[in-house]
Amino acid sequence: MPAYEESISGRAAVELDSLYAEAWAGLANAIALFPNCIDRGWTEWLPRADSAVRRALAINPRLGEAHASLALVLTYRWELEEAREFIERAIEFNPNYAQGHSLRGYLALIFGDVTQARNSAEQALALDPRSVARNYNAAIQYLRAKA
Repeated sequence: MPAYEESISGRAAVELDSLYAEAWAGLANAIALFPNCIDRGWTEWLPRADSAVRRALAINPRLGEAHASLALVLTYRWELEEAREFIERAIEFNPNYAQGHSLRGYLALIFGDVTQARNSAEQALALDPRSVARNYNAAIQYLRAKA
């Protein structure tokens, strides 16, 4: 297994503390986003992400980051209604999670709610103005809103 795959699937933090819900949620996020970085599809990685995020939710059902990670997994599976429910819960549990607001904006755009997409992008940027991902997502949402 190449080193980059081992680092994603290695679970260093969760091996130190298997009840650390935030680590499971972070691992789920990393695994779900990993196929964007390599030349492989999501079919291999999404079950791993799903397993990690469900572990996080079993440990802490009110962890906003875990709800956002599950929303991301569901979005990649194109289970959009359920993804939207989980992203709303994520923001309810952690209104200061910028990545949650970014994903909410992306989902709003898919559903055609340009105003919500723009508002979510602005909220994400306000929370994390130096993030390249937040700025990129906001730019995409603004461009699509104008189309």
